[in-house]
Amino acid sequence: LLLFLMALLPLAGWAAGTDVVVKPFNMTKTYGTADSEIAAANLVYTVTNLTSGDEDKLAALLKVKRTGSNASENVGEWSYTFQNITSDQITSAGFTGTYARILIDGSATLTIEPLDISSSSSIAISGLPSGANAWTYDGATRALPSFTVKATVGGEEVTLVKDTDYEVKTYTELVNAGAKAITITGKGNYTGDKAFTDAFTISAKSIASNDITVTGLDSKNAQGTDYASTVLAGIKVYDTAISSTEALTSASYTAAFSESVVKEPGKYIVTITGAGNYAG
Repeated sequence: LLLFLMALLPLAGWAAGTDVVVKPFNMTKTYGTADSEIAAANLVYTVTNLTSGDEDKLAALLKVKRTGSNASENVGEWSYTFQNITSDQITSAGFTGTYARILIDGSATLTIEPLDISSSSSIAISGLPSGANAWTYDGATRALPSFTVKATVGGEEVTLVKDTDYEVKTYTELVNAGAKAITITGKGNYTGDKAFTDAFTISAKSIASNDITVTGLDSKNAQGTDYASTVLAGIKVYDTAISSTEALTSASYTAAFSESVVKEPGKYIVTITGAGNYAG
């Protein structure tokens, strides 16, 4: 009679102990948040056979893994599971309990929600007229200039694509001098409105420009009459680059004599000061 002794040995890499089973549940994150950066507190799963006190250690090991043909980083609902956990990871995790394996059971849905640009301080706009390329008032209605929108997403600076990542929602009229505001609204992976209240400026035109002409300063005969108010009322100022027949309105300038009374023979100085779309 021959007797054979056979022993069942654990598979290589397995430790003695209980199997832990992790089943992922549906969860949500914001676009631009890396899967590895999903906070442990936001991971949604059930676990069996885990010794009390080891929850945080397990959560630190769980990494999201996309599955199937819809494994996208973009906004939407995607299938996911957790990456397999190795015996070496189990050994180095410092668990209180002793576990043979950590098994991942099935998959669930990961919903990626759009990044709200309205609450993001990392959204910046650039490339608008400034410096040597700044705009000066010329009376024309201009088209909105092109510009670049950049944002910090997932720790990296990215350039947003017009009509894909955002649309221009509103902007200030582009005729008169002053600060111009632009508001964009997120699309696709982005949502919310972002207002840039001082996106760029149209500068006021110099009232001392060669295009500016003044009429109504004809000589008068001294008759003991104060001509100040009469002369000032008759002054007309033209910006000939815009129109040689239509005078500027009083919103564009003020006129004043340097003297308070204008009736004695002599020369008097009238100062034209720009206002509104004119300066100087």
